[in-house]
Amino acid sequence: MLGGLESAAITLTFAEEDSSSFAHILEREPSVLGKHISFFSLVTYQGGFTYHPLYMISYRDSFSDSLGFERDFELKLDEYIFTVTTFTGSDSKYDSPFLLGFNVKYLNGRFIETRLYKDSDTSAVTDGDGDIAYGNGYGLDGGIAFKVSRFTLGIMARDILTHVYWGGYDRQTIPMYTSLGISLNPIPSLIICADVNRIFKSELPFFYRAGLEYSYMREISDSSFLANIRGGSPSFRIGTSFREISQIGFMDIALGAGYSSNMFRVDLGTEGKLNNYLYGGFTYQLSLTLPFKI
Repeated sequence: MLGGLESAAITLTFAEEDSSSFAHILEREPSVLGKHISFFSLVTYQGGFTYHPLYMISYRDSFSDSLGFERDFELKLDEYIFTVTTFTGSDSKYDSPFLLGFNVKYLNGRFIETRLYKDSDTSAVTDGDGDIAYGNGYGLDGGIAFKVSRFTLGIMARDILTHVYWGGYDRQTIPMYTSLGISLNPIPSLIICADVNRIFKSELPFFYRAGLEYSYMREISDSSFLANIRGGSPSFRIGTSFREISQIGFMDIALGAGYSSNMFRVDLGTEGKLNNYLYGGFTYQLSLTLPFKI
């Protein structure tokens, strides 16, 4: 969908992944824990570059002195994405109902595990060893969108061929993730979208998402800096994700708000189960986008 951009943009996204919908739906822990930069992108309608942390975990296993063993573990994996679109190499956009895009990805990571052995009587360290490995890999994503008037239909396959090679360990294959979605724009200020998704691993189920965004559109005649900031358009979003249609209390709810002007766009989104909002157990994400001409 980068082919739909009117100008180039820099986007920085900051997030805290605590209990994301993917973790609930797939019954696994979040892939990146704690506060972190989740995306940094430099993009235009011709393509772009994105940095994205895929996985990060670090912990210590401290066993009782009678076992005489302590372990520290860290695993980190990042991806660097180079994107090409229908308009790559073109001086300007041209009319086409179809938009194509491909991501070529380089993956880099490290795996560290250290072990300390202690005397069961004195708890003094008697020996230690460790393993360290660096991972390097590649990946490919692809997608196509059909856009006509106020309707868009898209299909995407992520990690079509994605492998990571760890020194001294077997090759790791990241499973393919597919998404089929539609977007309706009945009036300029309203967007409605929905998609169905599947990760092809261990017979994981299909899962579904739907949402809408309303923007309060405003136009200003004054081109001054302060007028551009004050005259921006606020937007509000709500959405849900679920594995199967069930009681609303078991669905993940996403809420968001944004503010867009000619000089920037800022967005805040939260996600979690309804009862988690009462106790702060939800994911939040904050992004800033700065458009510029090239």
